[in-house]
Amino acid sequence: LSASSFAVPTLAVASQEAMLTRTPATVLDDGSVQPAGVLVDATNNTLEAGGTPIFHWPRFKGTVQDVPLERIKSGWDQYTGALVETTWDVYSLLGMTTPSGEELLLEVDGYTSRGVGAGISWSQQSVDSSSRLKLYGLLDSGTQRTDAGVKQDVPTDHRYEAIWNNTTMLSPEWMLQTQVSKFSDSTFVSAWREDEFRNRREYETSAFLKWQDNAASFSLLADYSLNNFVSNSWLLASQGFSLDEMPRASLRLFGLDIGETLTWTNEWHFSRFRANIPRGTPLDNGVFGDAFLNGADQPIGDNDSIADNLAATENIHDEWAMRVVSQHHLAMPMSFGPVQVTPFAVALWQGWMTKPQGVDPDQGDMRSVGGAGVSVSTTVQRVWNDVEDRVLDLHRLRAIVEPSVTAFYAGASFDPDDPAQNPQYDPWIDATSTGASLRMAVSSTLQTMRGGPGQWFDVDWLQVDLGAVLVHDASARHYATPQWFQQNPLYAQLGNFADTRVRWQVGEGVAAIGESIWDFDERTLSRAAAGVQLTHSPRFSTSAEFRFIDVTPTFVAANPEALVRAGRAELLAFNARWEVGKLYDVQLRPVWNFSESDWQTLGAVVRRSFPDFDLDFYVNYDSIRDETRAGVVLGRTNF
Repeated sequence: LSASSFAVPTLAVASQEAMLTRTPATVLDDGSVQPAGVLVDATNNTLEAGGTPIFHWPRFKGTVQDVPLERIKSGWDQYTGALVETTWDVYSLLGMTTPSGEELLLEVDGYTSRGVGAGISWSQQSVDSSSRLKLYGLLDSGTQRTDAGVKQDVPTDHRYEAIWNNTTMLSPEWMLQTQVSKFSDSTFVSAWREDEFRNRREYETSAFLKWQDNAASFSLLADYSLNNFVSNSWLLASQGFSLDEMPRASLRLFGLDIGETLTWTNEWHFSRFRANIPRGTPLDNGVFGDAFLNGADQPIGDNDSIADNLAATENIHDEWAMRVVSQHHLAMPMSFGPVQVTPFAVALWQGWMTKPQGVDPDQGDMRSVGGAGVSVSTTVQRVWNDVEDRVLDLHRLRAIVEPSVTAFYAGASFDPDDPAQNPQYDPWIDATSTGASLRMAVSSTLQTMRGGPGQWFDVDWLQVDLGAVLVHDASARHYATPQWFQQNPLYAQLGNFADTRVRWQVGEGVAAIGESIWDFDERTLSRAAAGVQLTHSPRFSTSAEFRFIDVTPTFVAANPEALVRAGRAELLAFNARWEVGKLYDVQLRPVWNFSESDWQTLGAVVRRSFPDFDLDFYVNYDSIRDETRAGVVLGRTNF
C-alpha cells in the first residue's frame, strides 16, 4: 500500500494478507460527515522506506491514512547525545479503528547520553467538549542544560510529566474546565520542554465552573498546585510565584444601563489564597539569581533562598489569606457636537477576613482605593478622491485623526506601593496606582483602496498612534516600564513617558510595524520593537524584527557592568523562507544579541517534500544554552 507511483515506493506498508473495502460517505451520530475512503484490514505488516523495512507490527485495521507512523526524529544534541524520538498511532498498532474525534499516540524516545523515555498522548474532540491527557516518563542520567543556560547534574533518575486538560460546555450558558499538572522536579519543563517553558500558559491543577448570559457571569475556581515550583519562564521572571486559590467565587455584571445616562460595570470576588513560592534556590529551579532582585534592586545570589527574598522584598508568604473584593466602574458618555466627553469613576474595596502574613497590624480590615476622571475626544476626517500613485499603490486617500485627553486622579486609604501594607499577590487586584495623571494622545489613520475594478476593498495604509502621560509625583513608581491602560487608569503603571505605535501596509508584499516607550523620568528609551515583512515572490519571503528593553535604571548606580547588561537587551532576528522548486523549502532563522555582541541563536531547516511525507533536516545553535543541535525529522505520513 503506497501513495507513490514509483516502482520502489518512498513509503509503503507491505502486508502478507490484506482486505480492502471501499466505504461510502457517512453522517455520524454527532452530525459530522465521514468522507468516503478505503478501509484496510491487513496482517503481518512491515513499514518500508525506499524498500527498506523499518518497523513491523502484526495487525493493521483502518483507513490508509491511519498508518501508525506519526513522526520520527533522529539527530544529535550536545547534552543528550545521539537521539531517536518516535511517535506512533496506538489504535493502528492494535489493529483497531480510531474512534471518531479521538487520537491516541505513543511516544518512544532514546538518548545515548541520557536514557530512554516513553509516554502516551490522548485527545478527544466533540461538539461540546475537548480533552487532552499526556503521560510521559524518563529514565534520566548525566548532565542537563536548562533553558536559562544552567548546567547541572540531573536532579533525579526517574522523571515524569502528567498533564490533563478538559473543557466541557454543560449548556449554552455553563462551562466546566479542569486541569492537572504534575512534574517530577522543578527543572523537567525547562530542560525537556523548552517551547512550553517559554510560551505556555500557567501550569495549573484546577477546576473552573462558569455561567455567562449576555452581560452577567458567575464563576467558581478551585486552584491548588501539585508542584512546589513554577514551570513557566514568564511567571518566574515577573511575579516569581504562582497563586493558589481555594476557592475563588466571582460575580461580574458588565455595562449595566442606569437611566440611559450611566454605564455601570461591577465585579464581586471572594478568595481564599496563598502564594505557591518555588522552594530552594534559583539554581535548584534551573535559573540564575538574575531572575530575582533583592531590596537594593540587585540580583540575588544563585544559591540564595527564593522564599526568603520574596518575604524580605515584596512581603510575599505562603500562608493562607482570605478577602472579599468589590470593583466598580461608572461612566457617563456625553456628546457636544463632534466632541465626546465621558466623566468616569473607578473604585475598589477590600475586606480582609484573614490578613496575609507580614501585613502591617495597624492596617484595618477594610480598605479602599478609587479615582475619578474625564476623557475628551473627537474625530476629524478628510478625503482626497484624486490621489493615484502606482508606486505606493494608493487609490483614493482618507485621513482620520482622533485626538483625546484623559485626566485622572486616584487615592487610597493605604499606600499601594508599600509591601508592608499592600503585598501584590494578585495583579488584577493589588497592582493599583494613586496620584494625579494626564494622558494626551492622537491616533491617525490613512486609508486607501486596493484590489482593482470590480474588487476594490479598504486598507488601513498607515496608522500612527502617539501618546504621552504626565504624573504629579513619580517618586513612588513601582515598575521599571511605565504603561497606560485607558480602560481603567487605576491599574496604570504610572510615570512620565511617551509611547508610539506605527503600522504601515506599504504594499501587498511589504508590511512594517513598530512601537516604543520613552521614559522622561530616566531620560532613556525604555522599550521598543520594530518589524518588517517582505514577500518578494510567492516562493520567497523575508522578515526582520528588532526588540529592545532597558530596565537598568532599576539597578543602583554602582552596579558593575555585568548587572547593567543583565537589565538591558537588544535583539535583531531575521527569518527567510525560500521554496526551491517543488521539492525543497529552506528556512533560515538567525538572532543577533547586541548586548552580548554575539549570535544568540542560529538555525536552519531544509525540507524535502516526498509524495508520502516531509523530511526536515535541521541545525540550531543556542548561545544561552551553549548548545548545538542537528538532525532529521520525518513528519506525519500522508498516504
